[in-house]
Amino acid sequence: DCEQHTDCSAASGPVYCCQDSDCCGGVDYICTNYGQCVRHF
Repeated sequence: DCEQHTDCSAASGPVYCCQDSDCCGGVDYICTNYGQCVRHF
């Protein structure tokens, strides 16, 4: 179970994501299968 979500207010940036909507930056970012947000082009 994934309970850690991205904290968009953290200066260090995203922590963990469970789904794409957890990512900061909108549709430009996706949640990878290892729980980090990455930008896709």
